[in-house]
Amino acid sequence: MADQPKLVIELFRHGARGPVYTNGEPYWRGKEGKLTDAGKAQHFIAGVKLMQRYPHLEKILMQPGKMYLQTTMSSRTQESLQAHLWGLFFGKLAKIDEFDIFDPNFYQKFKESQTAKLYFNPEIYEKKAKNFVPTQIHMTPMREEYELLITEICPRVRKMLEPSKQKDLEHFMRKIAKMIHAELGIELSPTEIRDFYDLQVANLFEGQPIKGNLKPDSELWKYIKAAGDYYVMSERFGSAKQRNILGVPLLTKIGNFLENAKKDTQDYSLVLLSAHEFTLMTFLASLDIIHPDCIRNKLEGNEDRTLCHAPYFASSILIELWQREGGHQVRMLYDGEPIPFCGKEDGFCDYDFVKGVFDRITSRYSMEDVKRKCGRGARKDRVSIENNLLTF
Repeated sequence: MADQPKLVIELFRHGARGPVYTNGEPYWRGKEGKLTDAGKAQHFIAGVKLMQRYPHLEKILMQPGKMYLQTTMSSRTQESLQAHLWGLFFGKLAKIDEFDIFDPNFYQKFKESQTAKLYFNPEIYEKKAKNFVPTQIHMTPMREEYELLITEICPRVRKMLEPSKQKDLEHFMRKIAKMIHAELGIELSPTEIRDFYDLQVANLFEGQPIKGNLKPDSELWKYIKAAGDYYVMSERFGSAKQRNILGVPLLTKIGNFLENAKKDTQDYSLVLLSAHEFTLMTFLASLDIIHPDCIRNKLEGNEDRTLCHAPYFASSILIELWQREGGHQVRMLYDGEPIPFCGKEDGFCDYDFVKGVFDRITSRYSMEDVKRKCGRGARKDRVSIENNLLTF
């Protein structure tokens, strides 16, 4: 039995970034949506941990054709991928300090650590890079990036939510807006709650002050975050139809990697896909691993699964293909926690079971169906696409 997986696919969200909407705060002028130093450090640590989890991958850095790298054309996903690769170089170089990269105070602790001395040492990069085999990085123009950006280039997707669910969503968000006004004296529309949280969490990662008496460990903070997550997930993944359509391109790509590795018709041992929050949501929601209701139920105390959360900065999904006694198996992990996809707590599922689920979803719609349902033809939809691409 193999003690390391035959193929590792990692789909990850970019690291901490500047807020898209800054509310005029001067600190963020010119940094809107850009990867911060904290975001780079998050992915450096994530890359180190990836190599330490799979030490057999060290040799592929020196072998051509063993890695497949893909990123969107956003600078923050490109820079996150670069930092992730730096971490891979360091993976077996030295023991690193323990960090929780999802902790907003992470970077303040990181800068004072021994690990930071390695991270900021250009001589070590130079030495390690000599053994690295250059690898092609795949990118698709944003307007055609169905695999990693489908939620943002499909202008019709948010119109697929049933009216009753839309009404309930608006009612819930107004309730949260009233809570914010009562405690902070701030008037926010339901659509502004997510942007408000986005700004505050960016400030936390940078050590900047957050609004008023809002505290990261408070009940209000928990409600603001969950409400924003619930809103964006409901808009995009609130119905089965949305989840089915949006999952087709990404599940097809990942399914092909798994199938080709199983049949030994590809050389890749590692696939890295650097993307966005909604990319991870697409994968998780299309497989019904997380969905809007579980986010809301968890907030209201009716859901206890730790897996039920929207992706954080630098969150990742690992998909492993193993050749074990009795055949091939697939295991998936979300932020390091096994996903009991087939009901098994350790996450190991028979390959045929996983393939069957992927095939049922991807066979419902062809790529032409997906493009047509996304509404890529009308001029007014093209304008919507351009606006969406500014904010993902």
